Parts: sequence; C-alpha cells; structure tokens
Amino acid sequence: GTHVPFHVSTIKNVSCVAEEGKKHSLRINFQVPGSMGQTFKADENPLPDLSDSNSLFIKELVYRTEDERAMNETFRRMKELIKKVKAKQTLEDQKRDLVEQATLQINRSGKSRPILKELMVRPNVSGSRKVIGNLEAHLNGLRFSAARASENVDIIYANIKHMILQPCVKDLIVLIHFHLHNPIMVGKKKTFDVQFFREVGSQADDLDMRRGGRSGYDPDEIAEEEREQRQKKDLNDKFQRFAKDVESLTEKEFDMPYRELAFTGVPNKSNVTILPTVNCLVHLTEWPPFVLTLEDIEIVSFERVMHGLKNFDMVFVFEDYAKAPKKIDSIPTENLDTLKKWLNELDIVWYEGKQNLNWPNILKTIKDDVEGFVEQGGFDYFLGEEDESEEDDDDEEEDEYKDEEDESAEEEDESSDDDESLAEESDESDFQDLDSDEEEGKDWDELEAEAAKEDKKKRELEDQPASRHKRKRK
Repeated sequence: GTHVPFHVSTIKNVSCVAEEGKKHSLRINFQVPGSMGQTFKADENPLPDLSDSNSLFIKELVYRTEDERAMNETFRRMKELIKKVKAKQTLEDQKRDLVEQATLQINRSGKSRPILKELMVRPNVSGSRKVIGNLEAHLNGLRFSAARASENVDIIYANIKHMILQPCVKDLIVLIHFHLHNPIMVGKKKTFDVQFFREVGSQADDLDMRRGGRSGYDPDEIAEEEREQRQKKDLNDKFQRFAKDVESLTEKEFDMPYRELAFTGVPNKSNVTILPTVNCLVHLTEWPPFVLTLEDIEIVSFERVMHGLKNFDMVFVFEDYAKAPKKIDSIPTENLDTLKKWLNELDIVWYEGKQNLNWPNILKTIKDDVEGFVEQGGFDYFLGEEDESEEDDDDEEEDEYKDEEDESAEEEDESSDDDESLAEESDESDFQDLDSDEEEGKDWDELEAEAAKEDKKKRELEDQPASRHKRKRK
C-alpha cells in the first residue's frame, strides 16, 4: 500500500475509545458527499456531489493498538491540529470583511507628542494576559505601543465615530473609549470598540483589615484615602489634557457622560449603570461595552409600563430597519419621567405600552410593504392604538363619572324639592289645624253658663246631711 494524505478540513470528528482487553481504538469520521454534517460552522461540504457511481469515498477509519500512550498522543495532536486550523480559518474569515484602513502617519517632528503612559487596552491584545503600553497621538491617528510590536494597535481618526472620556468619579478606572465606523482587528478579535484605561487605587478590598476592627479615624486609613483621591485627580487631569491635545489634531470632540441623568438597566447580561452623553448612550466600565448612537434612533418604545410594576423595558428602533432593535431591560420606574423628558429634549419620538412587542415580526411587516406602512400612519398603527383606546376608555370613564355626578345632583335637587314640599305641607296642615280649632271653639256666654251650672251642683252637694258622708262604727 501507499500513504494517502488527507486535510483536516475533511474530518468530521475523531474519538479515542478503550476497548475490551488492552486494545485502544482511534475512530476518524470523514465528510462524504451528501452528508449533512459540516467541518466548520457555516461552511459548505468541501466535497462535490457523487456524480460517478464508480467513485468511492472513505467514510470511516478505525485504528487499533495496544499502546495506550501512543494512541492518546496521536489523538491529542490531531485535536490540536483541528483546533489550530479552525482558528486560522476563523481569523481569515474575519479579516476578509475588514475595510482597509489608511496607514498611520507618524509624527517625527521635534515637538513632543501627546502621550498617556502605562495604560491597558480592551479587548485584550494577547488572550487573557493583560498588556500595558503607551497611547500616542500622531498626525492622522493614534497608536498603542506595547513591549511587543505584534501587540500594537493603530486607530485612524477618520474611522472614529465617537470619542468618549470618562473621568474617575465613582468608578475605580479612568478611561478613553473609541467607537469606530468600521471594525478593526485587536489581537485576534474583530471589534468596533477599543478602550484604553488606567486603574485607580486597589480593585480589591482587604477583608482582614475590616475584621481587625480598624477605626474609621485610623491615621493610616485616612492617609490612604487621601492618597487615592490625589491619584484620581492627577489621572483625571492627565486624561483631560490628552483629550484636548487629540481634539486639536482632529475635528472631532470628546463626549463626557452626564452623571445626573444616569440610570440602571440590563443592556447585555448584567445590571449596570447607563450614562447619556451628547451623541450616544453608553456603559463603558464593564466589558463588553454598550454604545448606542442617538442619531441612528427613529423611535423609542417604553414597554411593561403598568401600575404596580417596579421596572420597565426600553426598546430603541433604528432608522435602518435591517438592524435589530436594541433593548435595555429592568429600568426602575422612578426613571421613567426623566427619560421621557430627556427624549423630548432630543426630539426623539417615544411610545408607551403595557406589553412587550415582537419587534422582528413588526420590522418584517414594515419592510415587506414600506409604502403601506407610511400610508397607515407609520408606527402609530402599531403603537398608537393602545394609547388611543386608553384615552377613549378614560374619556368614557370621565363621561360616565360626569353622568353619575349629574344624576346625583338631580336626585339631590329632587330630594331637596321634596323636603321643601313636605315642609310646606306640614306648615299648611298646622295652619289648617289652627283654623279648625278656631272654627270648633265656644263663645264666652256659653262658657259662663256652663261654669254657673257647675257651681250650682257643688252647692247642692254641700247642703245634703253629713251622715251620708260618714261610715258607721260597729
């Protein structure tokens, strides 16, 4: 026989299994024409369809041996080779979509270049290892220079969409963030966001010092806090001077977050503090960052806004309906009025509803018939019905309330009229009773005659014998 080489891209999977006895088997499954499995994600089958009935393809190979060590070593080397080829293929796919950037023009004049020293970069240039370097401003861009030339990062001014400076106020880092028009490669990752930062003070708290019962008036602790405050102020001043120098080299300006408009929410996976700036809405302290350009927003939808709920959701719909909407979950209800006022100042239309909407289906419907969407009134057709129905219900409730008030008022008037009529009737009856008494009364002559008769009877009784008034004794 002869040795036949095969590329790892034709391997579907490989496994190493211990069989009965001392034998071990290495099983290799290959891609074959018509198989549904794929070597790489989103790759097509590398083999053509089976057109010739006499063509043969190997689907499976099994090797058996009693040397366990050699078999495991072969299996490990094959897995590493497959992993390496996949990583290389993925990197080539990412670079294929990149937009070619201009060459960085180094400032070689005798003047000192704006520079920030001892910075770290995100995303990491070299895997999980933190790389420390310097950030320099040149004629048409910036360069992050590390100890290794392969770890340098170049950013061209023309490719920068947003420049954000976030001083250290309540956080433990001061940072400069660049959001780009087109992605660049940082290490082995393609990214739209590049961040350079410097840590302030200690990122960890020593619990042993707390257990020791140190007083808040400990001179060492007070001195440490004062030193940390001075370090924050010094770093903030350095970053601000660097930002002004960069603004003088380019027509762009740095944004700074408005902390008085800060609110909490969940833009990715964790609950974080979100800060508005002049041109965008950001969270930059944790990675991956959240950067939302305000110019790209067409409408904002407040969802799950109901009485009794403590949180609501906020959905941003872009002018480009091909983009998926951005959503921030679990925003505290007390921030609702502030966000509405902020959006009104930016002239961004917002809607409010009680339920979460299926935005992929809504945008698909809009894209299928854009003219019909415009003729039906735009987003009012999807989002305005609930508000109108609520207003109609409120109007009906108000009308019913007014009708009830009118009815109650009429009943009160009728009852008062009845009371007045009853009072009048009682007064009239009293007057009638007095009149009847006066009509039935006797004259003075008749009364005198009756009194004389009674006096006469009394005298006759007094003239009778006294024995008739005494009881006899036995």
